[in-house]
Amino acid sequence: VKLNVFDFTVSRHRDGPELFFEKYTGTILGDCWHGFGSIAAASDGSIMRAACNSHARRKFEDATDY
Repeated sequence: VKLNVFDFTVSRHRDGPELFFEKYTGTILGDCWHGFGSIAAASDGSIMRAACNSHARRKFEDATDY
């Protein structure tokens, strides 16, 4: 089963995502928020991290303006 999930927390602290992904195995696709790297590193390889590349794309678009 493939799912897209949006989980909201009031703060940007990593406690919320750490709890949410506590028993997860697979790939987290998200922005470059540093907390995702910490979660993946603490998972002993059961979680992979993938970036959405939206931020990188914006930088390339900005560069074409010069």
